[in-house]
Amino acid sequence: MRQARLVRGGGQVGYRAAALLAASSVFGGCGDGAEGEPEFVLAEGAEGAMIYGTNATEPKYDAVGAMLAVTAVNPDGSIALRPFCSGTLIAPRIYVTAAHCVAPGFGADNGRIYFGDEIKSPLSQYGQLVKVRSATAHPSYDPNVVKNDIALVELATVPAGITPIPRLTPALGLSASDIDKSVRFLGFGLTEESYLGSRPFEMWIKRWARDPIADVCVAAGGCYSNWLGDNLMPYTYLYDHATGGPCHGDSGGPGLVTRAGVEYVAGVTSVGIGPVWPGDPNLSDCLHTVAGTQTIVDRFDPWVQAFIDQRDPCKATTTHCDPLAGCSDAGDGTAKCGPCPAGYQDVNGDGSSCRDIDECAAGTDTCDAHAVCANTAGSFGCACATGYEGNGHTCSDIDECGRNPQACAAPLICVNTAGAFSCVASPPPPPTDPSGPPPPGAKSSSALPGAPACGDDCTSVSQSSCSAVSASSAAIWVLVPVFFRSRRRA
Repeated sequence: MRQARLVRGGGQVGYRAAALLAASSVFGGCGDGAEGEPEFVLAEGAEGAMIYGTNATEPKYDAVGAMLAVTAVNPDGSIALRPFCSGTLIAPRIYVTAAHCVAPGFGADNGRIYFGDEIKSPLSQYGQLVKVRSATAHPSYDPNVVKNDIALVELATVPAGITPIPRLTPALGLSASDIDKSVRFLGFGLTEESYLGSRPFEMWIKRWARDPIADVCVAAGGCYSNWLGDNLMPYTYLYDHATGGPCHGDSGGPGLVTRAGVEYVAGVTSVGIGPVWPGDPNLSDCLHTVAGTQTIVDRFDPWVQAFIDQRDPCKATTTHCDPLAGCSDAGDGTAKCGPCPAGYQDVNGDGSSCRDIDECAAGTDTCDAHAVCANTAGSFGCACATGYEGNGHTCSDIDECGRNPQACAAPLICVNTAGAFSCVASPPPPPTDPSGPPPPGAKSSSALPGAPACGDDCTSVSQSSCSAVSASSAAIWVLVPVFFRSRRRA
């Protein structure tokens, strides 16, 4: 953190920022960091975290990382890195910090961002070390008065398994209504133990602490703070450091505020206000810091968003991904097309062109044989044909006659058919039952017309001369006159 000492004069309390970094003594060079680069270790004398804070080991704070700069190449070939500032990943490859942390000298040749809970050697065993591609301070940053103290760092690759913390946008931005609300500060700066010498200085630990907002300045020309008794820089807020908070090394670290249960990056740590640290007139005594300021992130939103968009490979004019396949950062700043969704053919095999598949024409649909298939974008629909019912994938015949016995007007009757019904005339009445009693005066005969009649009491005609009648012939009742009487056989 860029600390400041109290300067009393004219009955007012004023503050003057003092440089945290001694540019040439901190930054060195280290080649391109290609695959197979040497091991990175913590430089001797590096100190670390938050004054009276709590270790920030929750996964939701993994996006808070430390800035490290190359200081030397050791005799064993390892590269020594020194932590000096903090910051936050707010997009897959975009990291926000303070402008005084990147100017001058921090960049692709010598910069690394470390993500982990604690910085120890060898660094690769305790966290992720990510190369810096570029670092840009806000174009209106004024180091003389620490004005517009915000910067953005583009990483060479996307850190694995780390979810960015969203930044506060103007719609949710800070205002005077946030005064007295609590802010969660995070960083890798000095702890009270390392400050007092009770812990080794080689330990850098990510911690968080809470302080209330004392004043907010959203005016372009700056504001006078009654709480501080002095002016505040434009687009900054003042926090009360009475119970602890950011110290040296926490510069650029986030101040998180909560909106509807979600934590957002509201500011980046910029200036501390307190008495001089014994032994170094350029640094403040963190144990007795009175207050501090953070640069308000949402006031620089257009610049931040433009920076992100310009480095988003999916928003480049050369991106060739089909909108249906989608686009993402391949992890190195290049575009990667996703697969075409189900129901579409990947024409070129690379997600650049997705064509709808007509499942109905291809015969790959699952519609019932008695359903109608209709192609849709990426899919198809099935509807049972007229006379059938079901979900289109299974259809059954509707019995119209059973459901509506009056479907046909009398004397027609309803006959169900596959997928329909018919109205037909009533069938003729069945033939007279031959087993019924004979009419009066009729006699039964099984003979055909013209053949002798047969009977049990027939004595004039022998049984053998009776004509045979097939079993299928109907019995014929005939009226015959009675010419003789029957005689009984003795």
